[in-house]
Amino acid sequence: MKNKKDHSQLFCIFRETLLFTKTLLSEFEKIFDNKKINENIPKIKVVYMEIIILNLAKIFSGLKCDKFGILQLKNISPKKNKEQLLEIEKLHKGIIGKIISNRNKIIAHTDKNFHELCFSDNEIKAMEKNMKNSMRISGKEAKNVFSKMNRATSKEKERYTPRDLKKDSSEIKNLIEEMDKILLEVLMFDYNKK
Repeated sequence: MKNKKDHSQLFCIFRETLLFTKTLLSEFEKIFDNKKINENIPKIKVVYMEIIILNLAKIFSGLKCDKFGILQLKNISPKKNKEQLLEIEKLHKGIIGKIISNRNKIIAHTDKNFHELCFSDNEIKAMEKNMKNSMRISGKEAKNVFSKMNRATSKEKERYTPRDLKKDSSEIKNLIEEMDKILLEVLMFDYNKK
């Protein structure tokens, strides 16, 4: 990013993506347990989840070809903010890795290993419970069905489900808040720079 115009565009798009994702996350939480909405639009949670993942991945993918991601923000940040961004990436490594892995799952042609993503233990337990309740089988039978299923070995290897996103939503909100705060500091630094 060579000039102030490019920087301004980065700030605007980056912030717009953060705020849009924050709004989507709030809406997702509101509709999550709303039976009426979920009955009328059965895949609404999955749609919200995928849109949230895709938007967060725009910010955190860290590819040089991305014009408006965290890498570009780091490139124009003063040392203090660059260190803060690196610390955020370190602290939220699991969530960021999970977002990127699941973005690749959504657009599978970018990642040949997308099929290696597995469900979390919590999700498998929920599927067992759902099977037990919906098919009226014993808990032991339901557990046997899922016993051989591969489990995620790390956060980055988890296949997102709406239930997992709901569980991760508070960390994602904190991540968005931290990023927004740093973005505004970098914006002010850049604006005041001669």
